[in-house]
Amino acid sequence: MIEWLAVFGWVLAAAVLSGAVCGATGLLVVGLRIPFAVVCCSHLALAGAVWAMRFDLSTGAGALLGAAAGGLLAGGLSGARRVDANTALGVVFSVSLGLVFLGMHGGSGPRVEALSLIWGNLLFAGPREVLLLGLLAVLLAGFGRVFGHALKALLFSRDLARYLAPEGVLFAIVLVFVTVVIALNLELIGGLMLFSLICNPAAAALVFARSVGGALGWSIAFGIGGALGGFTLAWALGWPAGASIALVSAAPFLIVGWNKRTA
Repeated sequence: MIEWLAVFGWVLAAAVLSGAVCGATGLLVVGLRIPFAVVCCSHLALAGAVWAMRFDLSTGAGALLGAAAGGLLAGGLSGARRVDANTALGVVFSVSLGLVFLGMHGGSGPRVEALSLIWGNLLFAGPREVLLLGLLAVLLAGFGRVFGHALKALLFSRDLARYLAPEGVLFAIVLVFVTVVIALNLELIGGLMLFSLICNPAAAALVFARSVGGALGWSIAFGIGGALGGFTLAWALGWPAGASIALVSAAPFLIVGWNKRTA
């Protein structure tokens, strides 16, 4: 047991923290009804990382720039009046996929590394990843502590939130957290599957819980369970970590949603 923890200790810590920050952020994303924005951000982060790898630059910096571009687009499109935001994000999504596969085509670097960014691998986790995810978790907790009432209002109505805090600033901070969460988890979860760990736990929590606080707790719990369960399934069956996490993280919503339907 001790030897197993020595080998997988950092991986398990990263899985717990990754599930927690994705679950907490996901509640805001799903509550604000912008899950497709996360899809675009994660794929633009993947595109940024792939192109950074092609030019021998930092994949983390490339992922952060790509996710930030997605956040800016999502923020700008959400306030546009003459353009349907989901339609515009659909176009952005198609462009992001094109950039990903164009970056992988004809590159001089090994494609295995680029494919690892698509599927993700929690075995990449080490002290650095755990430290950064832990710091992000602390910042998220502090943000929720300070702006808790305003965030609840923001989830209910963006117009109502304006009376408690600068609504635009709050929305921008949420998008900043989304971009950082995506950038830090890209190599661990994978660009194609990352949005599942952000959106699936929150979707289940909102069906299951009766309050915002309860939804936050359940979303974090489902996120941790999805990350740990997905990693365990991937380790046992030799599956890609990102794909396994996507399947496991969707299970609570499917179970809870079906029970609610038949109740």
